[in-house]
Amino acid sequence: MAVVQNPEGALVPSMPLNALREVPVDYTMNLEQMAPLLSRLARGEGEQERSEVGKNDIEPALTDLTCPECRGTIWEVSNGNTTEYRCRVGHTYSVRAMLTEHFATQERTLYSAIVALKEGASLASRLADKIQPEMCERLKEQAQLLGSQAETLDRILRERRSFTLD
Repeated sequence: MAVVQNPEGALVPSMPLNALREVPVDYTMNLEQMAPLLSRLARGEGEQERSEVGKNDIEPALTDLTCPECRGTIWEVSNGNTTEYRCRVGHTYSVRAMLTEHFATQERTLYSAIVALKEGASLASRLADKIQPEMCERLKEQAQLLGSQAETLDRILRERRSFTLD
């Protein structure tokens, strides 16, 4: 549920304007009206007041996307002129937030892969001499391969251009 301050009364009008533009809003009101509304909603009252803006026009559609935060399946939900993306545990994203978070997740995942590959190379090198002689050479080769793969991913990340919606 989204409650947004009326931009006309806001100290920084761009903040509520962005919220109104990016997400389906259930209530738009002056600041002094928010506390009583939130109290009623917390008690389970006030649902009948909810504006039609927050109601879904179309049933959620399952996508081939995953949540940037938890990797759960994502449903696309149309709300009037806006679209949002929701996962099964409740993470919800506007179009802009979905793009931003997905690109950030790509970068984090690639860095995690580099760490895992470098760690695997280090472990294989460290343990090669402590294992049966017939496995020693194979482990040293594996260490070199993992190190090379980590370097390749590292190069890809350095060459990668950051994407922002600003």
